[in-house]
Amino acid sequence: MALIELDLYAPAEPTPGRAPRGRHRYGGLALVVVLLLALAGSGPAKSVLWRRTGLAQIGAPNGSYQLVGGRLYTFDSVGTRLVTTAWSMDPLRRLWSRTTRIPDAQSDGVLPGFGWFAAPARSDQVLLQSQLSSTVVDARTGTVRWTSPVPVTPAAGGRVGLVYEQQFRPGTEYDQDTGAAGPLYFADDGVFHTEPPLHTTLYALDLRTGRQLWQTVRAGPLVAADVRGDADQIVVVASDWLGVLAARTGAVLRERRLPAPAARELSSGDIVGDLVLLRHGSPGDGGTVTAYSVSSLAPVWQQQEPVDGSAAFCADMLCESEDFGVAVLDPATGNPRWRTDRGASLVGRGTSVLEVGNGENRPVRVRDAATGAVQVDLAGWSWYASSPEEAPLMLGRLDRDRTVFGVLTPGRRAVQPLGYSTTPVTNCASDERFVGCRVLGGVEVWA
Repeated sequence: MALIELDLYAPAEPTPGRAPRGRHRYGGLALVVVLLLALAGSGPAKSVLWRRTGLAQIGAPNGSYQLVGGRLYTFDSVGTRLVTTAWSMDPLRRLWSRTTRIPDAQSDGVLPGFGWFAAPARSDQVLLQSQLSSTVVDARTGTVRWTSPVPVTPAAGGRVGLVYEQQFRPGTEYDQDTGAAGPLYFADDGVFHTEPPLHTTLYALDLRTGRQLWQTVRAGPLVAADVRGDADQIVVVASDWLGVLAARTGAVLRERRLPAPAARELSSGDIVGDLVLLRHGSPGDGGTVTAYSVSSLAPVWQQQEPVDGSAAFCADMLCESEDFGVAVLDPATGNPRWRTDRGASLVGRGTSVLEVGNGENRPVRVRDAATGAVQVDLAGWSWYASSPEEAPLMLGRLDRDRTVFGVLTPGRRAVQPLGYSTTPVTNCASDERFVGCRVLGGVEVWA
């Protein structure tokens, strides 16, 4: 059974966490080292104090947290209620909280609504998102601006929200009891279908007010994403059409009719950098990948996918799986530019690439994105914190009953030690100024 998803707008899985008060220490992490962090490149060294700012308490074991826009957002459950709290991080102080009802638990005990995460909208707004709905609130006060009964994907620099509505042919719902093989198509409501949607409507909303700006209807499945480097444009990919639209008006700026799939129908569409990648056939079956330029919509190259039954994981990278590793592709030709060893995943971070142990969170090395040359060997480090690509890369490793921390700032060629914790931790997130780690009872935060 192959799972085929064309919903690029599906949110990534958030990093877990929630909020404090008082002076209680819940297995607190006492980082005690004052260190020197050299700025990237050849600039002078600056003294940076690694300071603990506090503990944001979380009561629910499955509570979650995020660092967004320089603030900490925590998600906790109290009975059948979800409590979302926003915190300033230096000092750590509660700004506001809002409580919403969690949908009734399913028969397996899972709370379907307890998968919320925060996404930046405009500078003064934050989008609280779940698999079921979306709420836009004032980032300063938590006041609800507007709500949506379906997920909304922010685009155009947080000014526009995208909503997808799929129409499937009746009777195509997948019967899980049969276990029948074949491609499946994931609908917005969580139902699997045995056929792709007949058509998809894309709605664009003003994220400040929720007002509809425009809509477009295309045959089959559809995906949309920002045009890199241009917040005023959105690229839209349908099964037989490719176009670039004005983000605020929906006006078609350029378009291209795509050839009808030959023997096999379109299985997925991805947008990586300035390329739109259209795949025909299932992964591992020797299908084809055709790349189109977002700038011109002209075809750039076409390649045959390897027949090996596996797929490579590359975030913000062009790559394909090989017998003995992963090949990173040249965006201009689609040919391998450089290769890794067996069992690796790659995460693009600007002009560098983080190589990670396959199926793990274990950092292996940092490579040059263009050549694959090893820039920093990360041997000995056990995990890395999730962070924006422009932020320092936070690293950690277990040392008996504590965690040792290090940081790799952009442009540096060596990991610099930070300090250690009094208890082991592995679940951390960071941005340019702050680090948060999940501990017993909440999230420990440092500046």
